[in-house]
Amino acid sequence: MTTRSRVPGAEVELPSARELARLKLSREVAYYLLSRGIKLPTCPPLIKTPEPGQVLRGVRFDPARVDRVLNAFGLLRHTKGQWKGKPLRPDPWQVAYILAPVFGWVRYDEAAEQWVRVIREMYVDIPRKNGKSTLLGGIGLYMTAADGEPGAEVIAAATTREQAKFVFAPVKALCEKAPA
Repeated sequence: MTTRSRVPGAEVELPSARELARLKLSREVAYYLLSRGIKLPTCPPLIKTPEPGQVLRGVRFDPARVDRVLNAFGLLRHTKGQWKGKPLRPDPWQVAYILAPVFGWVRYDEAAEQWVRVIREMYVDIPRKNGKSTLLGGIGLYMTAADGEPGAEVIAAATTREQAKFVFAPVKALCEKAPA
């Protein structure tokens, strides 16, 4: 199926429903990735919570919100390794399975008279050496300073002070190295 993108001039060929199910991607997230030139990930997670659009009424996917998160990530710089000093660009699987579902799905809040994120908490279980600290540091910084919530609170938990340093140090370094 070909769908016209909100990105001017972009046409998007979505995979079959069967392929989307295999990849554990919603049509909305797949459309978002492809319309932004991001390749679909080829290795789906073992377990993935259904996206809000699959289980809730009155929700919609807002691509501009995901764009905003990715733009904010681009202001941050890698702090070590081969990418040190380069802009933070999440991998396609990080966008597909974490950033787009968390930040893209919104519902209208009558009391606030605005669209708000549906997902308020997340649990991410990623093996070693897959950029957890950098990704979650970027999310934490975005939610603290750029999500538009006055007095935002972001909590990163650890069982020991030493372990907490592994969480805090990369976030601190991201802040210190960001030109913005």
